[in-house]
Amino acid sequence: MRDVVARYTVAGVAPDLADLQAAVGGPIEPTAVHELSYVCLRMPGFPDRQAVHEYIQAFLRLDAVLADDKQSLVETVALWASSNVGFVDTRLRILAGRRQLPVCSANRSDLADLENSVFAADG
Repeated sequence: MRDVVARYTVAGVAPDLADLQAAVGGPIEPTAVHELSYVCLRMPGFPDRQAVHEYIQAFLRLDAVLADDKQSLVETVALWASSNVGFVDTRLRILAGRRQLPVCSANRSDLADLENSVFAADG
């Protein structure tokens, strides 16, 4: 699945969702969704995070697209689109909240409100 998405995005064209539904099926990893999020921002037709969010959400809703925890990916992309926080920190926030676990990060400003979290500057 990642290779099909990458082939389109390297060409500078977002894959048509109908073409993807017909052509591919299988699992997609969070790293591939992350890659898609920043590659789309560089392409015409995706002027901002909200446009990328709408595309990725439609992509994730395809029956052919499988993920271990598709709902957490949907939530990650939605929060990423509505903030200035990077995709990885957004993903950490979603997973930490769902699992009620702390995170370890160098980005205090993006995650400071998460309980029991440890930040690199804290030593």
